[in-house]
Amino acid sequence: MYLAATADVGGKIVVDAKGKQKPPHVEFDKITATLEGEHDIYKTYLYQTGIFKFTNIPEGNYVLKIDDLNNFYDTVAIEVTKGKEKNIVRAYEYGK
Repeated sequence: MYLAATADVGGKIVVDAKGKQKPPHVEFDKITATLEGEHDIYKTYLYQTGIFKFTNIPEGNYVLKIDDLNNFYDTVAIEVTKGKEKNIVRAYEYGK
């Protein structure tokens, strides 16, 4: 029997105040995160705290995009691999 490597992939969106300005109000619960793989696409909403999480993501390479009509976020490359004791998730700058 072969068990495929899966992992949880998640993060947090942090809104930074530029200079002395007050950070913009962000309605995190209206923002989605999309994880696109070669064969599958996963989508989730952010919590009001800016946290998002995908569970049981199979081994492979993915592209993480944050979908928000009011703000721009960098796209991130995600790699899920099988480790010796637990599965490994790595994030890289995408397209640079």
